[in-house]
Amino acid sequence: MNRHSLASAVVILASSLTALALEPLPDKLVVLTFDDASKSHFTVARPVLLKYKFGATFFITEGFDFKDNKKDYMTWEEIAQLHKDGFEVGNHTRDHLSLTKENLPKIAEQIQAINAHCKEHGIPPTTTFAWPGNALSMEALAPLRKEGILFARRGGA
Repeated sequence: MNRHSLASAVVILASSLTALALEPLPDKLVVLTFDDASKSHFTVARPVLLKYKFGATFFITEGFDFKDNKKDYMTWEEIAQLHKDGFEVGNHTRDHLSLTKENLPKIAEQIQAINAHCKEHGIPPTTTFAWPGNALSMEALAPLRKEGILFARRGGA
């Protein structure tokens, strides 16, 4: 497969949800996602994605030392640039909070905090979500839906 046929099968999650639900899936589908707002996503991955015209979803959190460490984490201006470049910005909770049963009451606040920053920077509210720490919680699905999340994905190596 050449890169052009691969590129046609690379999708952005939010823009593809309806189409994927109504259309048969391509034989070779690739969804590129990047978690945690690492600076290298902007400085290394973004130029390659733009060069090859690949879509991607960047799941943003302010966890770890995001607010103070701009050597290793993106700024909100860089995140806004990803949106302007045509990439999707998804939600990964403000604090990279694992959505355990004990943390269910905090879901709305966690999602809304990222969405508030998105709004400040001209980014639409997030509709896709990546589970922090890959810790899937069925109990969290209803609160996520209530916050406008249409698609949640779990990663893992």
